[in-house]
Amino acid sequence: MRPTISQLRTWDTASLAAASKANSTNADSLDEAIDSAMRAIDSATSWFGKTHDAADQRITQEQDHAREVRNVLLQIVDEPDDAARDLGFAKDHVLGEVDGALADGFPQRRRIRDASRRG
Repeated sequence: MRPTISQLRTWDTASLAAASKANSTNADSLDEAIDSAMRAIDSATSWFGKTHDAADQRITQEQDHAREVRNVLLQIVDEPDDAARDLGFAKDHVLGEVDGALADGFPQRRRIRDASRRG
């Protein structure tokens, strides 16, 4: 369904960008948490042997998994940002055309018949 001009004027495309901010924050938090865990393992200088190696191997695996999750979150961030930008450009273009037509004296309440209905 296409929006009316009055509906289009009220579209808040910035809210889409705001929605992606939460995912971006979550991706950053995940990055910080896994980096902190990696630093903790690396700084355990008095810990040697098989248990240290096993912990190091496990945290490296978790780091890889966390990076995959972070990458998915960042892809999710991109979608609403792209939509906000694209819809914002389209909204601005349509409203610019409407405002230009109104400024040129096109009657605001006049309805244009759909050419496909003629016949």
